[in-house]
Amino acid sequence: MLKKLRSEQREIIISPLAVAELFSVISRRIHQYKLPPHIKHLDEKTKVSVLVRQALSILNPRVIDDEPRLEQLNEFKAFHIFAKTVDLAHKLKLKALDLMHIAYTTNLASKGLANTIVTLDKEIKEKEPFRSCF
Repeated sequence: MLKKLRSEQREIIISPLAVAELFSVISRRIHQYKLPPHIKHLDEKTKVSVLVRQALSILNPRVIDDEPRLEQLNEFKAFHIFAKTVDLAHKLKLKALDLMHIAYTTNLASKGLANTIVTLDKEIKEKEPFRSCF
């Protein structure tokens, strides 16, 4: 999918949540990677940071800024992305992080910045109602 997006010269846009998840995945799998000698001697936090930066430089995405906009959610206020996540929960019945990724994507879609989500997550791919969120 990434090759197709690049061949169509489409911009890759990711959320800060996607960056945080990249840090999470790499830090959990760091011991499975064959690291080059110049990285092996670094402390683990630095190794993870270097690998994330390298992945981002290869992907070359635009990381969108979070919007610190609050919305009313029942009796309290929450960041709008959490309110959108709550709104999607009953429709999609996915895990919270998956719902948040879709919330970010639908937010981008509402601004005309996205019409495609790229994911390796089988649960998201299998959710037909998710397509109606765009």
